[in-house]
Amino acid sequence: MDISETNDETREYHYKGKKQGEGFNYIRIREYQSCGEKNDCCTDEFLNDYIPHDFGTFVTWKDVLACGMIPEQRTNPHIREDIQFQNIPIELPEAPSPAPAPDPSKHSVIQAEPIHPQYTIECEYHSDKIDLKIRKNCDKINFIRIIDSKDDFWKEISKYFQNDFKKFHELLDLSLKDQCDQIQSEIKHTDQTQLMISLRHEGMLSFHINIILEKEQDRIDVMEQQLKLLKHEAKVIKNACGLDRRLKITKIEEEDYHKYYQYDLKKYIDGQRYHQNPQEYDFGIINKTDFILEPSPKEYDRKIHHLRSSRFPRNTCMLFSIKITLQNHPASGSWTDGGCKATFGLGSNQCIIGGPEDSLLPGWNQFDSRRMGDLDEYYVMNITFPKLPDFMKIDNVNTLDIDIYKMKGIYIITYE
Repeated sequence: MDISETNDETREYHYKGKKQGEGFNYIRIREYQSCGEKNDCCTDEFLNDYIPHDFGTFVTWKDVLACGMIPEQRTNPHIREDIQFQNIPIELPEAPSPAPAPDPSKHSVIQAEPIHPQYTIECEYHSDKIDLKIRKNCDKINFIRIIDSKDDFWKEISKYFQNDFKKFHELLDLSLKDQCDQIQSEIKHTDQTQLMISLRHEGMLSFHINIILEKEQDRIDVMEQQLKLLKHEAKVIKNACGLDRRLKITKIEEEDYHKYYQYDLKKYIDGQRYHQNPQEYDFGIINKTDFILEPSPKEYDRKIHHLRSSRFPRNTCMLFSIKITLQNHPASGSWTDGGCKATFGLGSNQCIIGGPEDSLLPGWNQFDSRRMGDLDEYYVMNITFPKLPDFMKIDNVNTLDIDIYKMKGIYIITYE
């Protein structure tokens, strides 16, 4: 706004604190006459009004010229008219508009909330022991430490507290409460499982002591530890009982026989067809475990008590031939009978191991549906480890059932 708007003839003007005469009451605050001195000057009122209170405000050339800051410019008619002192237009800076009054219909209330400390500290003395407990309030996690007067930790730092364990507790408690001038304490969060109290004293006997607190186990931590212990115990039991591995049976192709059996098994099987007593083998198993296995009829413990188990050495092959026929008699009616012959394949002496064919699984070589029930159940064979108690047998782990009547070809048994 123009400065002339704020003047009137009743306003008094001063120069360096001295009141000027009537001739000084011009419309403009700034006086261009000599003011009793060599050069024209600015009145006190002009300077007070024109110079802002914020000294960080930028100064322009217009401000320099308006305040007559260049002496040669004040009463010099030989310079440009637009920069002569008496021709500079004067505008006082506008006062900031007052902030609008708050709307009484809209009241915003900010709820005050208490400030919670970062840590809650407990330091208690019980029978020559100091129980430290620090709770991290944001996570609700406790860190604990028990300091015993018999600990090596106390023996190491006792010299700083005149070997007085109770005095150490008092100073520690005061320091943690920020009430001890001699010892400064600081709590540092090292990781998720530990908290550290740093004690420092500067003086004739300076020291810097770190006290480590461990995370207190909560319910989840205890459960995780128990689960870890159970897993370890289960692993030990599995190893002891052989439960970390399992028996598996896998069919192999004819061209791969030599990979699993040291003799020419195909040649042996083919040769039996043209033997003077021809034999056709339907099914065979090679024991590729590191153990002797025990094959036995599944019916051994139920109906057919005369069936018993045999021994199946490792790296040997057991071959089976099963012949089933349907019988019909006018008087007796119809029934099914069958025979099973089992033998070991070639051994170290290129001969049949195990003696006569029917001695491998005695009593299992003849089936009669009139006396022995269902054919599907009769030729189910169980393979397990010798002398393994029944209560320790687990299906498809350390014991395996196979239906030799329905299986064709050569298989291997592994334990892995």
